Amino acid sequence: GIEIWNEPNEVEFWTPGPDPRVYTELLTEAHAAIKQANPAMPVVAGGFSNRRSDQWPSIGLANFLNGIYAGGARANFDALGFHAYPESPRFEAIPHTLRAVADIPARYGDAKVPLWATEAGLSTTDPNPRYRVTAQEQADALRGTVRTLRQAGVSVVLVHTLVDASGGSAPRERGYGVFRTDLTPKPAMCALAREAGVGK
Repeated sequence: GIEIWNEPNEVEFWTPGPDPRVYTELLTEAHAAIKQANPAMPVVAGGFSNRRSDQWPSIGLANFLNGIYAGGARANFDALGFHAYPESPRFEAIPHTLRAVADIPARYGDAKVPLWATEAGLSTTDPNPRYRVTAQEQADALRGTVRTLRQAGVSVVLVHTLVDASGGSAPRERGYGVFRTDLTPKPAMCALAREAGVGK
C-alpha cells in the first residue's frame, strides 16, 4: 500500500499547522494518481499520530479524523492508517487510540474500514524518563501492543523501527529498533517473533 503522508495532524510534519481540509485535498489528488497508475494499489490515509488531544497547532487523532470524514475523504482511501505509540510499558495510549479509529469511522457509517497501524514503538534511549523504557519493558509493551491491536481487528501492524539508529540521529530515535546497531536482537525482536509464532 501507499500511505499518504506521515502524521499530518502534527505541526512537525505539516507546517504552518495541520488542516484536515487541505489534507483531504492532498489525499484526493494522490488517490486519483495512484489508482490511475495501478488500480489495485491500496491507498492508506494517514498515518495519523495518536495524539490524544489538540495542542495548538497540532490536532488530536479523533478531531483530525472527524475533520477528514466530514470533508468527504472516505471516497479516497482503502485503509485508515494510524500510529499506535503505547507511551509507556503499560501501553495505556492504545485503548484511547483504538476508540478513536473505531468511533469516528462508525459515526460516518464506515465501521468496517480496514485499519493499519503503520507505526508502533517505544525507545530505550528517549531523553525523557517518562517515555524511556528498558529493553525488557520495550519487549513486553511491544508484544502487548501488537496483541491488543490484532485482537481489535487491526489488519496491519508495523513496528518502528527494525534497527537502532546511529550517527546523527536524535537520541530518542536511536533506541526504537528491535535490533541493536551491531544487528544482535534486542528482547523486543524475540518477543515479537514469539507473538508471531516463529520464535522460541
